[in-house]
This record gives sequence, C-alpha cells and structure tokens, in this order.
Amino acid sequence: MQREERLSQNNIEAADSLRKYGTGIQPHYWDDLNKDNDVLIIVGEKDEKFVKIGDNMNKQLKNSCLHIFKECGHNVHLENKEAFVKVCHEFLSEGKE
Repeated sequence: MQREERLSQNNIEAADSLRKYGTGIQPHYWDDLNKDNDVLIIVGEKDEKFVKIGDNMNKQLKNSCLHIFKECGHNVHLENKEAFVKVCHEFLSEGKE
C-alpha cells in the first residue's frame, strides 16, 4: 500500500519535499530538549538507522521508553496502526488515572 502510494507521487515534487523537509535538513534541537520529560521513542525494527538513534536517545534521556515494533520499518504508524495507537495510549495514560 505505501509502496503504491509513493510510486504514484510526482518525482519532482517528492524530491523537492525531501530536500526541504527531510531529516538531513532539519535543525538540531538536542541541546534545547528538556531531558527530564517523559519521552516515548518509537521505531520499527527494520529501520536500523532509527533503531540506533532511538537506542542512543533512550540512554541519554532520564524518563524515556524505547519501543521497537516488530516487522515494521520507518512508518510504524502506517505499518501497524493498531499497535502504534495502543502503545501511545498506554504511554500517555500511564500514571494519570
């Protein structure tokens, strides 16, 4: 489904979007991050780059939870919507009842 959607996109517009908004162009906010906040880090096990980044973030943040979704890549929210929503809901509800 995702593959078909991406293949149907206009090549020039997709490339332009990546150049303008891709993670390689986004500013670095790590130094401004409040490292005391509760943070849920979500990655798909097939996205090796972001698994490493997530693991590194999890080690540096005091109150973080790293959740690695099995059988998912970069788009966990699309690849396993139900599990994604469940994990997010549990994290956001934790300690609030």
